[in-house]
Amino acid sequence: MSIPLSQYGISTSRIIESMTRNDNNARRALKRLSTGLRINSAADEPSSHAMARGHFQNRLGRIQASIENLEMAASFGQLRWDALHNTQEKLYQLQDLLVRASNEATLTDADRAIIQTEIDGIIEAVDQNRNITWRSGDKRPGGSHIMFNPGMLDVVWVFDGTGSMSAYHAAAAVYAATMFAGFEAKGFDLNMAAVGFEGPTLGAYPVPAGGATLGGPVNSVLQTNGWTLTDNAGDFAAQAGACALPGGDENGMDALVEAAIAFANPGNPNGFREDAQRAFLLVTDADSDDQGSGGGAYPANDVDVAASIEQQAIDALNSRNIMMFYIGNRDELTGPAGSGMTFDQDYANIAVATGGKHIHLDNYKPGPLTSNWVTEVTNELEALGGPWYTRFHWGADSGDYLEYRFTTVAPHTLGIGGADATTQAAAQSSLSAMDGAFEVLNDAITETGAFLGLIQRTINNQLSEYTQLASMTGNPMDADIAEEVTNFARATIMQNAAAASLTHALQGTENLVTLISGNLSAKAWSGAAGNTASANKD
Repeated sequence: MSIPLSQYGISTSRIIESMTRNDNNARRALKRLSTGLRINSAADEPSSHAMARGHFQNRLGRIQASIENLEMAASFGQLRWDALHNTQEKLYQLQDLLVRASNEATLTDADRAIIQTEIDGIIEAVDQNRNITWRSGDKRPGGSHIMFNPGMLDVVWVFDGTGSMSAYHAAAAVYAATMFAGFEAKGFDLNMAAVGFEGPTLGAYPVPAGGATLGGPVNSVLQTNGWTLTDNAGDFAAQAGACALPGGDENGMDALVEAAIAFANPGNPNGFREDAQRAFLLVTDADSDDQGSGGGAYPANDVDVAASIEQQAIDALNSRNIMMFYIGNRDELTGPAGSGMTFDQDYANIAVATGGKHIHLDNYKPGPLTSNWVTEVTNELEALGGPWYTRFHWGADSGDYLEYRFTTVAPHTLGIGGADATTQAAAQSSLSAMDGAFEVLNDAITETGAFLGLIQRTINNQLSEYTQLASMTGNPMDADIAEEVTNFARATIMQNAAAASLTHALQGTENLVTLISGNLSAKAWSGAAGNTASANKD
């Protein structure tokens, strides 16, 4: 009988191949069940793996980071919001004190002094908001302040151009580079200009007719620099050095008005920037009406001018959002010998009324101490701040950022720095300025509220995109649990069936071997029996 041995070999190899395949299927199904992922390696589905891991997962990580950025921005906005409402409470207190100080009949000078002390404390508290940062210990220049940022600052030095002031012109020129470097180190975007005043004629930007010249054409602000603000220290030094003018008459009131019109003129491309904080520095050794005429609106030297004349200068500056700082001695005509700086009350009044201040230089004089007064002046300006723009990255791509404009909220931007309750008239004047303070503050509160709303909407949008992307990532990546349980059960059953088939196949082979072994034994036995029979016959 013929036995097809090859049949057993083919059957066994197919069974082993089937067992291997079923084992792999069971392992794959079990791995998917344990991880919950359908794709556990690039070998599972290369294209789906690349799409899910390479694109979707990468973008999900970016969106997660952007949401964290936005949450930090929301913290910034909320802290600013709280500080603004704290400032609002301070303004209510200040307003109440000014109303009380306006009651002339029941208050003594001592009462007013007490009220003024309380007012000064409120102003100081508002000013301290400049130091609030949204991250404790962050000392970067303006980097994380919530109420104050250096921002853009445009400064015009309005110099008395007569010969007695030449040392001051020279000092500003010599220390120009130091001033610019100092402001830059504190985060300011600084532009400065220097103009001199003296002479009998009006300048290139004549003030309007009708009395705004404050008494007549007694002044000329130096023309040679083209009314140009610059961010270059060398250019500013050249301007300051060119401020010297011949002559002996100088009227700072006309100079302030004319310079205000010139630098705030929309037709001047080199004038004040729209969003910059604006400041004039008036540097003179004469009083406000240095004509020596003794008559008309301008009395003789050292006598205060009419209030209406002073008010015209105040209006010219305030209407153009210009603060004025007056640099002079503390007491009228009583500065130290050789100081060269005569005090004038009109200038001091204008400085306070425009949100600036009188910077006392009693201890300084031209010569060895010149640098000191330059330092003191720049220190005062470094406390200023204006509107600023800052960026918050909100999305997954490089261009996904929002740039938002914030307003500096401080005594000088609110216009309360000069709040005065020492007289009824001063209290009423300060009280009238409170409407403007609340308007500025309310605008800041509104802009901050709008910022918080924008941030929250952006967070919601990012969360929505994150959810959609996570779902898209899950489509090719997530395992179908029910399907994988079925696959595992099927593979296990097939594996067991293949094992049984292999056992059967191997049993067939064993039987064949036994059968062959049996035939050989029978033939050997038959041969041996034949040989025995022959021997017996013999």
